[in-house]
Amino acid sequence: MEERSPQNKLALSYQKCFDSNDGKPVYEDLVKKFGQTKTVLKPVDNTGRTDPYEICRNEGKRTVICYIETMLKKNINEDRPEEATNKE
Repeated sequence: MEERSPQNKLALSYQKCFDSNDGKPVYEDLVKKFGQTKTVLKPVDNTGRTDPYEICRNEGKRTVICYIETMLKKNINEDRPEEATNKE
């Protein structure tokens, strides 16, 4: 069996973690609290003004969820350096 790249090993760890009985509700809670279900451009008060710092904080939270989702969707059997260099 060929060795997986460090990035694929990490993706597999994410998948095992969040696919477990304990991990699924944690993932759902993270998405609900920090994820794409919330708008990044949220008015601060009833005047409609937005706080640029709040926008940055919200985008940072959302970016973490996007990264986790990328790791969960990653095909851990691709991007093996050995296969790419041995193809001719």
